[in-house]
Amino acid sequence: MAETEQYKGFTITVDFEMEPQNPRTEDCNLGRMICFHDNYNIGDNHMLSTNIDDYDSWADVRQKIEKYYGTVCILPVYAYEHGGIALNVKREYPFDCQWDSSMVGFIFCNREDVTKYYGHATIDAEMLKTIENKLINEVAILSAYFQGMVYEYRIERIKATCDENDYPLFTGGYYDSKECFYAAQCMIDEIVLEDDEIVYGMTNPIQLLAFMGSDE
Repeated sequence: MAETEQYKGFTITVDFEMEPQNPRTEDCNLGRMICFHDNYNIGDNHMLSTNIDDYDSWADVRQKIEKYYGTVCILPVYAYEHGGIALNVKREYPFDCQWDSSMVGFIFCNREDVTKYYGHATIDAEMLKTIENKLINEVAILSAYFQGMVYEYRIERIKATCDENDYPLFTGGYYDSKECFYAAQCMIDEIVLEDDEIVYGMTNPIQLLAFMGSDE
């Protein structure tokens, strides 16, 4: 359900994004995901076998990932399916359900991934925790995508102007409604600043009235 608020002369509307982009293909990710599922395309393309029957166990899958990629951090990925699918790295409720949950793969990264993403490859205990939290967040984002919990904002002036470029603005790809509202407010702050700069530079009263919008 859409939520609205007014902010500095604008109306912000936040709603679910109708056609969100897959965060595994469109976002810049630290981790790589190797997962196996019959109905969902979970994870990324990879060089290992995509047939789960080619492995003896999940331990075998992990061993082959570590051998081929040289991981510095690797976490299991669990799925809970009940009218949809949710993902988590921890086998906790409801991901411990014996009927509706199962392990589907791993998310991991190697030293090369860390260097590319963070710009350096010094991995101490603090950095390792940062990496782990980033991988956990990437799984949470993919889970939100599969559940349709992706938001977009629409901003419109409460009082329209005569500026032909003054049309509603849309931006999506947010996984938290509060974050989405905040991003919309930041965009409005930029627009208001630009408007102030334009108005400050106007000397023609007719031009100024046209920009501000006349009630007549």
